[in-house]
Amino acid sequence: MLPCSYEAPKEVERSRAFGALCGLSSSITHAREGFSSVTAPTCGVDTSWPQLSQRARWRSAVRRSHIARDISYAGSAQGRAGRLAIRTLELAGGRNKLLRRAHGYDADLAPGRDIWSVMMARFGLSLDVTQGALATIPATGPLLVVANHPYGILDGLIMGHLLSSRRGADFRILAHRVFGGAPEIAEAVLPVDFDGTRAAAQQNISTRAKALMQLAEGGAIGIFPGGTVSTSAKPFSTPLDPRWRNFTAKMAARPDVTVVPLYFEGTNSRLFQLASHVNYTLRMGLMLREFRARTNSVVRVAIGDPISRATLDAHRHDATSLMTVLRQSTYALSNRSVAGYGHEFERRYSSGNSVRLGDVQPSVPQIGVA
Repeated sequence: MLPCSYEAPKEVERSRAFGALCGLSSSITHAREGFSSVTAPTCGVDTSWPQLSQRARWRSAVRRSHIARDISYAGSAQGRAGRLAIRTLELAGGRNKLLRRAHGYDADLAPGRDIWSVMMARFGLSLDVTQGALATIPATGPLLVVANHPYGILDGLIMGHLLSSRRGADFRILAHRVFGGAPEIAEAVLPVDFDGTRAAAQQNISTRAKALMQLAEGGAIGIFPGGTVSTSAKPFSTPLDPRWRNFTAKMAARPDVTVVPLYFEGTNSRLFQLASHVNYTLRMGLMLREFRARTNSVVRVAIGDPISRATLDAHRHDATSLMTVLRQSTYALSNRSVAGYGHEFERRYSSGNSVRLGDVQPSVPQIGVA
């Protein structure tokens, strides 16, 4: 066995930070866009890394290689060849450079800074509010923030940063269950399970109940109702969210909840859009490349005024209609004309049939999360 206490290798540190952000992305993307994460063991014997035996060092090296390998979207592939292809594309896209930038992040937390601002700084990100103001987001009271999802990891990071700035720790973001392994962010996460099993369905029912409880207690929820990263309907058309999933409707229909739309400007690259139409494995292999392409950049967001309660109440009994209102209110914040829907990966949502609010079930594909 490994000694019970040791100085965490660099790969472990990097994995905790960057793996957390990947957890955000995998949750907000399509149900198959998942990965797994491993965290460092801790026990009680005082045996530091340099004191390990040769055998223990070898075993730890193997463990570290698995940790680094597991920070990947390769889990979305069905076969070994697909997983290898995704890992190869991720390495070529600069995955290891992202891990290095996250290394040592815990030292930045010492002065009392929150993990969201630390990660913003680590990846060279700054925020430009192009419309509205941060103060538009209520500092107290039940709050639901809905947003489009053009990038992936980046959207979840910015959402967390904005909510943390206004609400402190009084918010939750719906995220993939693997995200709970990151201790600095786990408290802000309501886990979603995309396995498609009965247990996963029960987990998601529990998550929605906890989200509703968070609102009932006056807290905030952040969510990306599209459920997948924005993709162009045709290879060279404008990337947009698909129809927003009805999972969010019950939260928005609560009479005491303030709903604020948030619009992210920009899109992933044309290469990503083309790859998404060619092969799903290629799409997933480019996700980390897209995040790296936006490091050291300004992220432009528009914050809308709260949607009037009269507007929400007029659609509160029709989940599909209510989600259309939320989506339109969000895209109305764009500085250009935006119409139509993005590519729909799930055939069941292509018809756009109306759904009564009482009929909405928290099945896996309906959960658009961050």
